[in-house]
Amino acid sequence: MEHNPVLLLGITSLLSDMSEIVLDEKDPEVIVIGVADHGAFQEIERLKLTGRIVVLTALESPALYVKALSAGAFACLVYGHFGGAELERAIKSATIGQAYLSPPVVTALVGWLHGTASTRPNRTRSFAHELTPREVEIMQLIAEGHSNRRIASQLFISEKTVKNHVHQIYRRLKADSRDHAVQRWREINDFSTKHPIVD
Repeated sequence: MEHNPVLLLGITSLLSDMSEIVLDEKDPEVIVIGVADHGAFQEIERLKLTGRIVVLTALESPALYVKALSAGAFACLVYGHFGGAELERAIKSATIGQAYLSPPVVTALVGWLHGTASTRPNRTRSFAHELTPREVEIMQLIAEGHSNRRIASQLFISEKTVKNHVHQIYRRLKADSRDHAVQRWREINDFSTKHPIVD
């Protein structure tokens, strides 16, 4: 999460100038948060239960934009590319469940979808996960209900190797159990089906 006091002061000033926007820290409809790194996505997932999320970031990272939106953000604005009017439109759009993206975000996402983004990973992947091809294979078998022993037998690897892969899968998917990993995997695949990556 972003904790820059200067940026916070600037955003607060912009918000206070919006006559149709009421600042309410106790029961907000929309939550405006700053994202400074890739560690904020769990916080977005938690906060989206309280209100709709508008993300502000200085980072130009297609992976970050995709993950922020997949985690539950309705809007994503990049510092230097929006003013008070754009921030107000983003908040109003989020209030009614519509998306609003800064031009750099749109450009980065189009590049990501077309496979031309400079930060696009070389490894095989779907939206919002960073699994290796082997981990994808194992996660698919887990989702089909196979045990570690069955997966090991099917892939001709040891059960210990499967367990190591499963541990990495949990970490990458931010899951704390097998059932949670399956749930996250299905959510990610549902998102990827609706927004396929063209390789």
